[in-house]
Amino acid sequence: DGDTRNPVAFPYSLYFVYYDQYLSIQGIALQSVLLALGNVEYGLPLIVTLFSARWVGNYFNHGIYDIHIHLRQLPFLDWDPPVEGSRMRVKHVMTRHPKSVRTVERAGLIWDYLSLTTHNGFPVVVDDPTFGPKFFAGIILRKQLTVVLAQKDFRSLKPRPFSRHPPQEPNDVAGDAAATCLSYQDMEAAYPNYPEPDVGYTLSDAYVA
Repeated sequence: DGDTRNPVAFPYSLYFVYYDQYLSIQGIALQSVLLALGNVEYGLPLIVTLFSARWVGNYFNHGIYDIHIHLRQLPFLDWDPPVEGSRMRVKHVMTRHPKSVRTVERAGLIWDYLSLTTHNGFPVVVDDPTFGPKFFAGIILRKQLTVVLAQKDFRSLKPRPFSRHPPQEPNDVAGDAAATCLSYQDMEAAYPNYPEPDVGYTLSDAYVA
């Protein structure tokens, strides 16, 4: 239900708590050493020594906590880009023929894109009288498409102006007529394990729309 205290909804949150505690313990440990010495005049040499040791160690290798984060493949974004990617541009990693979708698209085609590709986002194109038939209008994320398919939100009519409401019950005829759409809570309810096309959602289900 989105509760941050639920370890099932946020399975990696415990590691982030540990990492935050580690940063806090660093300051507490330094203060404890100064108190144990009983003389703060050694504080500046001690700080210079510790920071110098840390910088020299980070030059040759990552910190032990950073190494464990990478070994566990946790989705934690580093402060600095990796060396091999610091000079890369978007053109070096982008595909030459991106899979694009239109504002109104068949669910079967979206199912094929999600099943056959690993793209995290898909460009949305529209017909424009000035710029041509495939004018770039925006990007829709993979997680958004998977949630739309999982919720089977195949109604083409949407409220104008746009408003976010929870989905109605399947047997609620008035809800279909009201043309409600998925809310932000519906989109992020499965974070970070968003649904993916599998045997539970077949092509026969996808091509009904």
